[in-house]
Amino acid sequence: MTSGPPRLFAPLLALALVVLAPGSGQAADPLANRALVYEIRANDSPIGRETVTLRRQGGETRVVVETLSDTRILFVSVHYDHHREELWRNGALVSVTTRTNDDGTRHSLSVVDQGGGRQVTVDGKPADLPTDALPLTLWTRAVVAGRPLYSVIDAELYSVASQAKGKETVVIAGAAIDAERFSLKGDIDRELWYDGEGLLLRATFSRRSFPIEFIRLSQ
Repeated sequence: MTSGPPRLFAPLLALALVVLAPGSGQAADPLANRALVYEIRANDSPIGRETVTLRRQGGETRVVVETLSDTRILFVSVHYDHHREELWRNGALVSVTTRTNDDGTRHSLSVVDQGGGRQVTVDGKPADLPTDALPLTLWTRAVVAGRPLYSVIDAELYSVASQAKGKETVVIAGAAIDAERFSLKGDIDRELWYDGEGLLLRATFSRRSFPIEFIRLSQ
């Protein structure tokens, strides 16, 4: 999930189901072929969609995030169009590339880890980030692990603290889902709920003083 403002995106209608691997008696990898679709709401009204597509093979997980919102807040047009690709290997982030149109301001970002070093490019220019910093990519519970975080739009570094808030229930498509709640506080504030697989169920924050909610549309 994206950390910035929301945007409309044509939903993927079919979500992959967790099925039993033939003959194995074990549940199939939930990240092997999965699409998570989130509705974005402002003041409880839908204003966009975010889709997170997960593909895992062996130790590699490829993630594509598409976020789009178009709305008007107090006669002000708000447009956000974001595309992000992430590569994770054995649980570690290897690379992230993004393209964003944030209310008409366009940004590009590339972060690639190279054998202990890190190559960062923001809007075509080299930049620096701590080697242990993660993007504010909310779909994964990794963002609450206490590491430095940076913007998926322009690599702005955030100073934040993470706090576990305990177990709660989140209603998804009419079903009550057990969730773990976390708070991020500091340069950015987020309330986050994750399912038992560490995948985002719900996120809330403020943008331009308006309450924003991301809510998953399917279990």
